[in-house]
Amino acid sequence: MDERKEKKTLIIGCSIIKGIDANKVGKDVSIRTNRGATVPTLTEKIKKSNIKHYKSIILVVGGNDASSRIHPEAFKEKYDDMIKTVKSINPDIDIAVSEICPRRNVDTEIYNAILHSVSTEHNVNIIKQTDAFVPRGGDLVSSYLHHDGIHLPNSGTILLLRNINRVVNIFNQTNNESNEQHSKRQSIANTFNGICFKSGFYGHHCKDCHTL
Repeated sequence: MDERKEKKTLIIGCSIIKGIDANKVGKDVSIRTNRGATVPTLTEKIKKSNIKHYKSIILVVGGNDASSRIHPEAFKEKYDDMIKTVKSINPDIDIAVSEICPRRNVDTEIYNAILHSVSTEHNVNIIKQTDAFVPRGGDLVSSYLHHDGIHLPNSGTILLLRNINRVVNIFNQTNNESNEQHSKRQSIANTFNGICFKSGFYGHHCKDCHTL
C-alpha cells in the first residue's frame, strides 16, 4: 500500500496516543507514536518525516514538557517553532493542536492556556481535552488514567479520540472502504457516550457492567 495515496490525516505525538487502535479509526488516518517525546524532539521527528502528502496533522504532545516543569515562555517558544516547522514543510496542511490531557504529576492548566494562545496566533484548531477528563466542578476521573497517573487506559484513549473527532473527522470513510466497514466506524464515533468507562469495552453502559 502506498501511504502517500492512502493516508490523509496524521496523528503524531508522545506515548499518550500509544493506545490508539488503528482499526478503530479511518483507513486514511496514520498514527505515529514517539515514546517520551517532548515538543523539541517531536519537532525534530517531523523535520525528518515526509508530511508533504498529508492534508491534516494532529499534534498530541506537551505532557512530558509540562512534567519537566519547563518554563512557560520556553514552552511557548518551542511549540511556536514546531508549528512553524510543520508549515514550512507543508504550507497547505491543516493543523490541529491537542490540549495536554490531565496528569497527576503536574498541573497542566498554564501549559494548555499557552496552547490556546499559540493556536490563536497561528490560526490553527485547538482540541479540548481537559473538560472531558475533569467533569465540571469536579475532580479528575481516575478511570480515565493509567495507574501511573500519566498514560491512558482504553477508556481514556476512547475519550481522547472522541475529543479529536469533534475537531477533525478521524472516522471518515475512504473510497476503498466498504459501507459495512464505514458503518462500524461510524457506530464507534457516534456511541462514545454509551461506552463503559469502567471496563473500557464497547456495547454496554457502566450500570450494566459485569466486568470484575
